[in-house]
Amino acid sequence: KAIELDPRDAYTWYSKGNALDDLGKHEEAIECYDKAIELDPRDEYSWSSKGLALGKLDKYKEAIECFDKAIELDPKYVYAWNNKGLAFGKLGKPEWAIECYDKAIEIDPKYVYSWNNKGNAFYDLGKYKEAIECYDKAIEIEPKNAYSYSNKANVFYHLGKYKEAIECYDKAIELNPKYVYAWSSKGLAFGKLGKYKEAIECCDKAIELDPRDAYTWYSKGNALDDLGKHEEAIECYD
Repeated sequence: KAIELDPRDAYTWYSKGNALDDLGKHEEAIECYDKAIELDPRDEYSWSSKGLALGKLDKYKEAIECFDKAIELDPKYVYAWNNKGLAFGKLGKPEWAIECYDKAIEIDPKYVYSWNNKGNAFYDLGKYKEAIECYDKAIEIEPKNAYSYSNKANVFYHLGKYKEAIECYDKAIELNPKYVYAWSSKGLAFGKLGKYKEAIECCDKAIELDPRDAYTWYSKGNALDDLGKHEEAIECYD
């Protein structure tokens, strides 16, 4: 109705784009952002939102072009720098991603998302000490962020430090009891310690929260297989 009354209001087109994007209608959202940009080419938010929508369509190079335009309009746009880093990460360029996260952190040293994402990029590079330092910084800034503890746990798991991983997953679950990934990952860690009963209990909790999570069924299948319950394991894998 608003567009019908005032079809040249860029903000209304931008807002419609956001609503469509939230509904998973990314291509339609991009059409709205394009209209907003046509009416107001200097609106960094429309450029940035278009970049996000393109990223959800796996069009990361085009997304980066949009983030660059947003940054050109506002060089201190932390959100655009962070999302540009995520797009580089998806393109398999973690070093370039880290440069973007560093820029975001330079602008806002307390931007937790960039600390976490920088940690993930270091993880992808196999620089686990640096990854943990980033996650610890994120935890220092925002102690109730479950995602930071889960990320730190993933490093410990990869390094074979399963007890330390479980402690971090426990903290993530304490902060967010419905964190499916933390429950299933905790189950995998228990499996690595040969504690298959505890592993299955964790996976069952994750399945209770989200019965359609494939990672959880995989984790439960592993635990059952290790217990010698191969037929039950196959049911989980299926």
